[in-house]
This record gives sequence, C-alpha cells and structure tokens, in this order.
Amino acid sequence: MNCIRKGSKTGSLPRFGLLAVFLFAFITAACGGHHKPPSSTEQFPGATADSEYLEKMLKFDARVQDYEISGDKLVVNVNESWIDAPYGIKERATGQWFNMFRASQGGQQKAVQVVVQHQGQQVGKWTPDGGFEAAGGQTKSGGNSAS
Repeated sequence: MNCIRKGSKTGSLPRFGLLAVFLFAFITAACGGHHKPPSSTEQFPGATADSEYLEKMLKFDARVQDYEISGDKLVVNVNESWIDAPYGIKERATGQWFNMFRASQGGQQKAVQVVVQHQGQQVGKWTPDGGFEAAGGQTKSGGNSAS
C-alpha cells in the first residue's frame, strides 16, 4: 500500500505561505523606511550664506531684472513674471531673498529689509517686523484688503 498520493497539494501550501511572508517583509522593508523630508534649513544655506552666494542667487533668478545693495537694504527690480505670479510665490521668493540677504549681512539685524520694485515703483517688501507686504494691499487670497 502506497501512503503517498500523487497530486497532493499539502506540500505546496507551506511553501506559498513562506513565499508570501518573504515578499511581504521585503516590500515592507523597501517601502517603509524612515525617510525624513529635508527641512528648509537644509534646502538653503541660510546662516552660512555670504554676499557672493546671494549675488549668484539673484543673478540666476529669472524674475530678477537687477538688484542693488545699499547698506541694510536690498532693492530687487523684478520683471513681469514676478508681477504675474500668485501671492504665495511672491511671498516665498521675497522671503528667500530676505533670509539670504540677512544672513549675508551677518545675521539678525533689525534694520535689514528687502524692497521689490517694478519699473521704479515699489510692488512689495519684506521686513523683520512685518514679513511680506505686497503693494496695493494684496492679500494671500489674491484680493485687496480694503474690499
């Protein structure tokens, strides 16, 4: 009498279970790592910035026509692409210019400010006390604060 039946599937079930556990563990390890998104201090040199880095950043920014540094004031003349950008993009760009300028001037100086101009008219500014202020009372929602 032969105890082993041909075509028995009892041996393949443990193999399939083992394979499934192995694949699950592999996928979990590959996709479930402890990834930490970069902080804003890692994206921009900030405190280690110098005037040369600031000048390179402004020179290669497509929104910038030209700029002038006068003491504790950075005046950035912008083109139409900055003017046509949404409020948040303007705020972020001006904030980056402010942080880089402040760092290149030696850190936390209260008098440091960035003034943004278009065709000789002030269209925005960033100050340590007030943050970003767009000309004409433009708010984050895109409207005017007076309306």
